[in-house]
Amino acid sequence: YFERSFIKDAKETLIISSVHYNYLVKKYSIKPIIVPIGTTPIPEIPAKRGNYLLAFGRWQQRKNPQLLLELIKRIPDAKLLLAGSWTSGAELAVFKDEIKRSKLSHRIKLIPHYSDRVLKRLCASARVFLHPHFEAFGLAALEAAGHGVPIIVPEKSGVTEGFIHGVHGFFPGGEDIDTYTPYVQKLIGDSRLAYRMGKAAWLTVKSAYSWKAIVNRLLN
Repeated sequence: YFERSFIKDAKETLIISSVHYNYLVKKYSIKPIIVPIGTTPIPEIPAKRGNYLLAFGRWQQRKNPQLLLELIKRIPDAKLLLAGSWTSGAELAVFKDEIKRSKLSHRIKLIPHYSDRVLKRLCASARVFLHPHFEAFGLAALEAAGHGVPIIVPEKSGVTEGFIHGVHGFFPGGEDIDTYTPYVQKLIGDSRLAYRMGKAAWLTVKSAYSWKAIVNRLLN
């Protein structure tokens, strides 16, 4: 009811990706305008990529953090930085218990809160950013790209519309361990590839997804 009211009363409807475009066209007979979210890219990226797998955002069980745990189990040399708050303290407790039971406490570091300054340091330590859950956009991936980190995000997530599979990162066709593992291993095993992809992603953010670029697109 409210969705219909808002859209029918609006002069224009803007959406942040094409994920819901066809739904809105079909249901309301409108053509929404796509204006993605922006971010602030760092002025310069590190000269080389770090070694950690990085994931950050707001966490809950339905966002599939279990996939990250399974990746660490499967890839012996991998270490994970998982940053961000959890919507459920009970779900966080279960996740912590599983880390302990799996004897992975020395390879997984949980960071409950982070500032922009801390995020910059985390990204500098990262080989690749991982997001294990489909999103209508995926702001965390855009922020990681703005720090020069290559991204691994489920295909067709909104953020992938501005990047190219195999150039700026990898966009797996599924949200499962077998689909993600080869891409993660490829970047763990090739630091120069990770750097090139991360730099290409950073340059794309600077040119197309900085707030200046987004505001210009909105004004146009």
